Amino acid sequence: MLSKYAARLGGAVAVCMVPLIFSSCAQDTPTTPTVVLQGMSPEAFDGEFIGDLYVNGVKSSQGYYVELQPWDSATAARLREPHSSSMWGNPNLPRMWEWYDPKAGGGCGDLSPYLQGDVTGRSPEGHWSGPTSPPDTTQKESHCLRPGAYRFTVAEKSFVVDYVSVVPAVPGQAGARQVWNETAGLYETVEAPDPDDTLNVWVDLLANVDVGTNTYGETRVLHVQNAHAAPDTNVFEDEQNPTGSDTDFFRFSVAGSTSNWPGSEGTGLARLYWDFGLWKTQWLTNYYDPLSPSGRIIRLHRFANHVPETRTLTVAFELMRPDEDPGDTVNVTQRQVQVVKPTPLGVQILGPDLIMQNGWYTWEMATTGGTTPYGPHRWEYKRHGTTTWTIVGNQPTYTRYVRTSDPWFWLQATVWDAVSDSVKRRVAVETWFGGGAAPLTGPVGVRLPDGTCSPRPAVGDPGRQAWLQMIMETVKQIEYCSAGTETP
Repeated sequence: MLSKYAARLGGAVAVCMVPLIFSSCAQDTPTTPTVVLQGMSPEAFDGEFIGDLYVNGVKSSQGYYVELQPWDSATAARLREPHSSSMWGNPNLPRMWEWYDPKAGGGCGDLSPYLQGDVTGRSPEGHWSGPTSPPDTTQKESHCLRPGAYRFTVAEKSFVVDYVSVVPAVPGQAGARQVWNETAGLYETVEAPDPDDTLNVWVDLLANVDVGTNTYGETRVLHVQNAHAAPDTNVFEDEQNPTGSDTDFFRFSVAGSTSNWPGSEGTGLARLYWDFGLWKTQWLTNYYDPLSPSGRIIRLHRFANHVPETRTLTVAFELMRPDEDPGDTVNVTQRQVQVVKPTPLGVQILGPDLIMQNGWYTWEMATTGGTTPYGPHRWEYKRHGTTTWTIVGNQPTYTRYVRTSDPWFWLQATVWDAVSDSVKRRVAVETWFGGGAAPLTGPVGVRLPDGTCSPRPAVGDPGRQAWLQMIMETVKQIEYCSAGTETP
């Protein structure tokens, strides 16, 4: 591991950087490295994770060791060998560091060959591997990346970034969906819900770092919209009091913010805290580029994973300029979001579970929770001792003619809600004396397989339905008995 190359001395930055050619380290007269690309033009480099090192707003003339390490197992699983997580940043190129997304068809070839482990379509290596080691153009490009989280390290700064994939304008084609931000008056891309979807497209992540002592101002603006079930809808507009369920897609834009750090792009990275008041360090994004004209991204979030009950929570936005250190949780902009945790979808079956005379009987689904409106509905019927369910109804209620001589039977109700969640409930119904058994005097039960007589709970008893279902599931032939008697 190479050491970092800048140290703060006496309130000023003394930059002692190892250049790309051999030279002494002179703090007052840094040497500009001579870079030979062996026939490769700087225009050949067009990466997707890119950036430069600056000192007080001026691009450094020295080379730096740079690392971009996958931060989690999901990110690492998307990468293919050969893969390099480090390089020497080259100040003589348009960008000092560059990693390539094969989805963009650049230095790492095209996506399909990349995912198959085929390196033949990759460009020749274009990055210095050490302070005095020029690119080995006999090797194929290995500085590749796919969507995910990466720890980025250069000079004395190290932080985790999100390389975010975005929704395509047309699935299967290059080009990102352009969402009009009505509030900020500009177009943005929108984060793709599934980073593993290979139809997603890329947007450059520009991460500049300034190791100088100058500080610059900023303005932070955080806009919030509930997009419900349509995260890629074409218009974004800020909501004054954003409210929604925990399963809704909320969208977040910081494009109205500004940074006074000099430069037309790469002027700041954003981080969003999803639950700033309660879970500040547990639920948050990593740093991403929301301000570069070519990189503006609307971020998505659903609160289901960390909001177990209905409440108002605080979402916060941190803007890290190139001259700042990461992790500033003091200078943030906050918004309140009301998150509603719906009651889980449930259904009860209302109706008789004892038939004592022939006639028409009705059962009703009592549906609660979930997302209204409810529907469709389904009723199924199955006789005791059989295995096949028969669909018998598609309304919230079901009516059936039943005889006391009919076998006991099951009714099963299924209901769906507006977001296609579903729930089932079934009840057992006793027909007096179903199966042809004769009436008995005194307490009545049903004979169990072990010969004992299980007492029959009265109608309305809280345990009656559980007893009926136990009898239906364990007794092949219903036989009434006097409660407490046993087979001789």
